[in-house]
Amino acid sequence: MNPRPAALLALLPAVGCVQAAWNLQSREEPVTGVMTAPLAPGIATFGQCLDRLGAPLYVWETSDGGFMLVYAWRNEERWGLSVSVPLWRFVSADFRYSQLNRESPSVALFFDRDERLRQLERGRLGQFAREHLVELDDDPEDH
Repeated sequence: MNPRPAALLALLPAVGCVQAAWNLQSREEPVTGVMTAPLAPGIATFGQCLDRLGAPLYVWETSDGGFMLVYAWRNEERWGLSVSVPLWRFVSADFRYSQLNRESPSVALFFDRDERLRQLERGRLGQFAREHLVELDDDPEDH
């Protein structure tokens, strides 16, 4: 066995900072059909939806001038990695990776400009982000 890779890994913390994390998370409560049943498109208002479901995880503008509320929940494992290496005096390189589960079950409520519910859609967090060209934070609760 070649001892060189093990020696390099052992020296890495001496020249920089390496941090790994593993968490078991349960965040937010699922938004069930029973909770959304009274929210009729064309009738329910933004205020009624907030009263019924509480604060969303994300609020995004839509291309038609309206906006959407996105509720997502998860009960799963998550891991992340952070590496920082000094390059020159007072200069360092930093890399972070966090596995936000873009497959988290989600509900999106679409509103028109008059704050009236236009559509309610179930899907995955990553799907809503892709469809609306939104960059997801690694973890919105970390900010």
